[in-house]
Amino acid sequence: MCWYPILVLNGSTKPMIIYNVTSQIDPEIEKEWLRWMQESHLPSVFECGAFEAINILKIQTDAIESLNYAIQYVASSKAELQAYLDQYGESDQAAEKKRFGGKVLRFDTQLEIIHSIS
Repeated sequence: MCWYPILVLNGSTKPMIIYNVTSQIDPEIEKEWLRWMQESHLPSVFECGAFEAINILKIQTDAIESLNYAIQYVASSKAELQAYLDQYGESDQAAEKKRFGGKVLRFDTQLEIIHSIS
């Protein structure tokens, strides 16, 4: 089992919050969606300063009909995350929906890291 090395790199011992967005991607748009996330969307989100790290993870599954990714936005506090969501959350989701329509299905969860071993 692997733990997030970012927690050690930032020297923080306080609880951190991961805003996890799990997306099911239509195979037709996978490359375009991934390129947009890596080159446009995530860099602009990171520049807002609300997150200490953003990770793209590909969920390993045997299902051929869809591809699943998790984007993990690491925030130093729930307040930082909430401020970001209040200011940018709806517009970020709208931009993705406008660009990719129903070819991306997503759900969001908030996770609090309460213990980590590195």
